[in-house]
Amino acid sequence: MQSCVASNSTTPQTSKDIDEARKNGTFVAEVYVAGNRLDSIEVETAWIEKVWFKESSGEKTITDNCKLCFKIRQKAGGKFLLNDVFDWDMRETSTNRYIGVEIKKNLLGQSGTYIYELDGCRVPDSLTFHLNLKSEDSSIKVDDLTFKRK
Repeated sequence: MQSCVASNSTTPQTSKDIDEARKNGTFVAEVYVAGNRLDSIEVETAWIEKVWFKESSGEKTITDNCKLCFKIRQKAGGKFLLNDVFDWDMRETSTNRYIGVEIKKNLLGQSGTYIYELDGCRVPDSLTFHLNLKSEDSSIKVDDLTFKRK
């Protein structure tokens, strides 16, 4: 008789940081933001990792696809506060595809890991995203974020 093992194979998982990606065996490359001119936020950390799933047994299934992952944090004295952000509109410039986000709210505000799935695991020299801040009734262009491989 065969046993069936359930897995979370429909929801890709994301490492919480570069160290965890290395520990998970999913780390591909560290990246940085080139010429960050944003006055309200900064990219805290950014990396590329393989897409992976966590099985119910605790084992990981690692695919051949990759994603860009990054975290942002508030800069002191910025024009807007992350707590006031209703939504982001981030699109990669060459494909016009949106970027996804896993946001967790807590008493101190928002924190999240922003995720952009790459085509396969081809790591480009750079990726640029148009960044717009959205409220319920408006959208304000904030700047562009350009990530480069370290």
